[in-house]
Amino acid sequence: MDCGDYCLVPRSFHLFQVVALLAMEPPAGRDFGAVHNEKAKVFQAMRPLSADDLVRGQYTGDRKEPNVAKNSDVETFCALRRCSTRRN
Repeated sequence: MDCGDYCLVPRSFHLFQVVALLAMEPPAGRDFGAVHNEKAKVFQAMRPLSADDLVRGQYTGDRKEPNVAKNSDVETFCALRRCSTRRN
Protein backbone atom coordinates (compact mmCIF):
# COMPACT_ATOMS: atom_id res chain seq x y z
CA MET A 1 0.00 0.00 0.00
CA ASP A 2 1.29 3.45 -0.91
CA CYS A 3 0.15 6.13 1.55
CA GLY A 4 1.16 9.65 0.57
CA ASP A 5 1.28 12.80 2.65
CA TYR A 6 -1.74 14.99 3.10
CA CYS A 7 -2.72 16.91 -0.02
CA LEU A 8 -4.26 20.38 0.36
CA VAL A 9 -7.04 21.20 -2.08
CA PRO A 10 -8.67 24.64 -2.44
CA ARG A 11 -12.42 24.87 -1.88
CA SER A 12 -13.12 25.53 -5.57
CA PHE A 13 -12.15 22.01 -6.66
CA HIS A 14 -14.09 18.83 -6.26
CA LEU A 15 -11.68 16.81 -4.16
CA PHE A 16 -12.09 13.43 -5.79
CA GLN A 17 -11.91 14.79 -9.34
CA VAL A 18 -8.51 16.27 -8.48
CA VAL A 19 -7.35 12.99 -6.93
CA ALA A 20 -8.46 11.02 -9.99
CA LEU A 21 -6.84 13.40 -12.48
CA LEU A 22 -3.53 13.39 -10.60
CA ALA A 23 -3.37 9.66 -10.00
CA MET A 24 -4.75 8.17 -13.20
CA GLU A 25 -2.72 6.61 -15.98
CA PRO A 26 -2.85 8.35 -19.37
CA PRO A 27 -6.14 7.32 -21.03
CA ALA A 28 -6.15 5.29 -24.25
CA GLY A 29 -8.02 8.13 -25.97
CA ARG A 30 -9.30 11.63 -25.39
CA ASP A 31 -12.96 10.68 -25.28
CA PHE A 32 -15.11 10.67 -22.14
CA GLY A 33 -15.17 6.88 -21.86
CA ALA A 34 -11.40 6.48 -21.88
CA VAL A 35 -10.89 9.17 -19.23
CA HIS A 36 -13.76 7.79 -17.15
CA ASN A 37 -12.24 4.29 -17.22
CA GLU A 38 -8.88 5.52 -15.95
CA LYS A 39 -10.53 7.54 -13.18
CA ALA A 40 -12.54 4.48 -12.17
CA LYS A 41 -9.34 2.45 -11.86
CA VAL A 42 -7.98 5.03 -9.40
CA PHE A 43 -11.06 4.78 -7.20
CA GLN A 44 -11.08 0.98 -7.35
CA ALA A 45 -7.47 0.96 -6.12
CA MET A 46 -8.21 3.25 -3.16
CA ARG A 47 -8.97 1.83 0.25
CA PRO A 48 -12.07 3.27 1.94
CA LEU A 49 -11.43 6.58 3.70
CA SER A 50 -11.83 6.93 7.43
CA ALA A 51 -12.34 10.05 9.55
CA ASP A 52 -8.60 9.96 10.39
CA ASP A 53 -7.74 10.47 6.71
CA LEU A 54 -9.45 13.85 6.37
CA VAL A 55 -8.91 17.23 8.01
CA ARG A 56 -11.09 20.25 7.20
CA GLY A 57 -10.63 23.82 8.32
CA GLN A 58 -10.74 27.49 7.52
CA TYR A 59 -7.81 29.57 6.30
CA THR A 60 -6.63 32.23 8.73
CA GLY A 61 -8.01 35.56 7.65
CA ASP A 62 -10.98 34.25 5.66
CA ARG A 63 -13.40 36.10 7.92
CA LYS A 64 -11.66 39.37 7.03
CA GLU A 65 -12.44 38.92 3.32
CA PRO A 66 -15.21 40.99 1.74
CA ASN A 67 -18.64 39.30 1.75
CA VAL A 68 -17.60 36.69 4.33
CA ALA A 69 -19.59 36.64 7.56
CA LYS A 70 -17.48 37.57 10.61
CA ASN A 71 -18.72 34.42 12.40
CA SER A 72 -18.40 32.09 9.38
CA ASP A 73 -17.42 28.51 10.13
CA VAL A 74 -17.51 27.31 6.52
CA GLU A 75 -14.52 25.15 5.62
CA THR A 76 -12.20 26.69 3.04
CA PHE A 77 -9.66 23.88 2.79
CA CYS A 78 -9.32 20.22 3.39
CA ALA A 79 -6.39 17.88 3.64
CA LEU A 80 -6.70 14.26 2.60
CA ARG A 81 -4.33 11.37 3.15
CA ARG A 82 -4.61 9.18 0.10
CA CYS A 83 -3.83 5.51 0.18
CA SER A 84 -4.07 3.20 -2.77
CA THR A 85 -2.97 -0.26 -3.70
CA ARG A 86 -0.42 -0.43 -6.47
CA ARG A 87 -1.68 -1.42 -9.91
CA ASN A 88 0.27 -3.77 -12.15
